[in-house]
Amino acid sequence: MSRMTGIAAAVILGAVSGIVGTGFGGVVAAVYREPDRRAFAAMMGFSAGMMFAVTVFDLLPESLSVSPGPGALGAVAGITSMLLADSLIHCSTTHGSRGGQEYVQTGLVVGLGIAAHNFAEGLAVGAGYAATARLGTQIAIIIGLHDVPEGMALATMLRLGRVRRLAVVAAAAASGLPMAAGALVGAAIGRLSGAGLAVSLGSAGGAMLFVTEHLLREGMSLRYEAPLVQGAILGLAAGAFLTAAL
Repeated sequence: MSRMTGIAAAVILGAVSGIVGTGFGGVVAAVYREPDRRAFAAMMGFSAGMMFAVTVFDLLPESLSVSPGPGALGAVAGITSMLLADSLIHCSTTHGSRGGQEYVQTGLVVGLGIAAHNFAEGLAVGAGYAATARLGTQIAIIIGLHDVPEGMALATMLRLGRVRRLAVVAAAAASGLPMAAGALVGAAIGRLSGAGLAVSLGSAGGAMLFVTEHLLREGMSLRYEAPLVQGAILGLAAGAFLTAAL
């Protein structure tokens, strides 16, 4: 596969993963304004388990095997980037009003945070694809599943603000678009050199570890610990299977 063909494939994979994941979450929230919290907790646990499995069994070992120093530096950079992206999402907690317009404003802030989040996650898809198509596909599948709750969170706020269902789904899907840009950057850096690939993979691994912790923390806040843990165990098993099968 040529360099440009590989980058193009990573961009398409990132775009599909982001748009389908957040878009499906938007569809769920458009139909059910307030999804079942127990199912939501189980979904978060499942996403966290899958993400952790692929990160520790495949992504980080691949990064450190290419070049340990740059790989470790990349992991630190990945965690830092996700901290910055996460701060945008949590800005929404400063909006306490219950009016319809305030729900829409909060939804837009959440959408911006999710878009930044998805750019960083796109880096993971691109970096993984730069290493092997198998790894890039694994990461895209897992991040796509992870994006479903994010799309639901955005769409729920917009629905509470009485935004039309079609516009809600479109906004949720659009928040996944930055994954394509992130995949482009991740794939391009990953194909520059061995050190570039190690940094890119390490950044992706650090970002995914942060998201794993974030998902578990948010799931605990729903106060349905049993479904969360059960989902995480199933996700860990599914992630391990993906790592071995793909």
